[in-house]
Amino acid sequence: MERIKKTDTSGPLVSIITVTLNPGAQLLRCLDSVTGQTYPNVEHIVVDGGSTDGTRELLAKREGLRWLSEPDKGIGDAFNKGISMAKGQLLGILNADDFYEPDAVERAVKRIGVADVVHGPIRYWKGERLDCLYHPNDALLERDMTIGHPSVFVTRQTYEQWGVFDTTLKYAMDYELVLRFKRQGARFATEKLPMANMSLDGMSDRNWYKGYWEVARAQWMHLGNDPRIPLRLTKHLVRSAARRILESVGLVGLVDFYRRRCAMVKKDRG
Repeated sequence: MERIKKTDTSGPLVSIITVTLNPGAQLLRCLDSVTGQTYPNVEHIVVDGGSTDGTRELLAKREGLRWLSEPDKGIGDAFNKGISMAKGQLLGILNADDFYEPDAVERAVKRIGVADVVHGPIRYWKGERLDCLYHPNDALLERDMTIGHPSVFVTRQTYEQWGVFDTTLKYAMDYELVLRFKRQGARFATEKLPMANMSLDGMSDRNWYKGYWEVARAQWMHLGNDPRIPLRLTKHLVRSAARRILESVGLVGLVDFYRRRCAMVKKDRG
């Protein structure tokens, strides 16, 4: 792939938004993955919720970074603050503990004009070990969140036409957003090669059941009274409860086998 020269800023501006709250050392990897992009015309916006772990001091030392630090009303509200600050034609949202592939932005920019939403595979990591490669499928969005949000790039026009994050949702706001775009007729494009990397370390699923309820709520909002929605919700709740029981008694291998064979989207194990 031909690399765009770092001195070339003639292409469309791309805005990357990162939301933080006491992110720790992982934030550096996120920041470096944005500054290290092969595409040069990128602005990085960090919306900090009032960190007390030295994050604000770190942000103040970074050249060219746009950031603010103030309380917010939740993740969706923080995302929307970043979107309102963004000046780019294409917008990506990258979590503080995730990081891009070096050419992710460059590949997304090439889709401007033929796609409203660009996304691609994601590598999931546990520490330094690759856990799996997640292959997305936006054709299945009416059933579940089947794309990886850290890989998603959305045009400014799409946000202006169909809206930003629903701040009444606390866990599935990203799913509701892309489902809304899909139902409104947005054009989705899938990259074949990985776009982003996501860390599984420190992820809490203590509110997993609330997430599933919000997924169902998003589906009711956009799909109406589809009788399959409560059936899928029940399936998710039972399956997740069973997984936790199996993991608690040491049957992790059986859980991995199920994920490989029965998941809606393909996951190649590391």
